Amino acid sequence: MLDLTASEPRFRADYEGSAEAPRRIEGPIGLDGLSRRHEAGELVLAVKARWLGADTLELVSHLVNEGVVMTSAITFRGNEADIAYASNQGFTLRLHAVASD
Repeated sequence: MLDLTASEPRFRADYEGSAEAPRRIEGPIGLDGLSRRHEAGELVLAVKARWLGADTLELVSHLVNEGVVMTSAITFRGNEADIAYASNQGFTLRLHAVASD
């Protein structure tokens, strides 16, 4: 979930793994070129975003205490979005999402 119109822009991500219980990570996003930091237990996350064009948002997330950097480019087209994700650990992913009622 992205809320870019709030006075403090925010994100929320829900993860499910086969060996662990579902996990939710959420926090603020810096849209002014500076990362916003959020702590959740042992996790320290810093997130910033910038518009690359009229319809593409680049989101950069740093897991500060683990040295992991994740970059997502989200291209919005009406009720659809294309997401390209990559981490500095070599993981890449492409998704296509469609909003539903």
